Amino acid sequence: MKTSKVWYELVAGKNEKCETIATCIHCKLALVASPNRGTSHLKRHLIESCPQRHVGLPLGDGGTSSREEEEFVFNTNDLGKEILLYIIEGAHPFSTVEEKTFRRMRSKATLLFKPFSRATITQDLFFNVLL
Repeated sequence: MKTSKVWYELVAGKNEKCETIATCIHCKLALVASPNRGTSHLKRHLIESCPQRHVGLPLGDGGTSSREEEEFVFNTNDLGKEILLYIIEGAHPFSTVEEKTFRRMRSKATLLFKPFSRATITQDLFFNVLL
């Protein structure tokens, strides 16, 4: 029996009525997951409507992952700070974050990171310096 890719991003469990539910690992929404209901509604939630997951991102590829990868939590603020340090310490122009190749490289690292402009990175610099 083939397992749906939705189960890489949902956790099966039971609710207080002992019904089978699937809890989204991104937004923690509990969805009904009865065996005779199928997974189409679960896929729709993950691909089209989950507020915490990148819309349109394909479902997991079914490959195995290490425990460290399973426990990884993406933090957009931490990555933004690292990019700011990269720009400052390397004396790169703020416009680096708007370059096509930079955005492509960043999207290969994670699709969860939302692009930002040179104006945003400049504001972050002044905000972080004033803290």
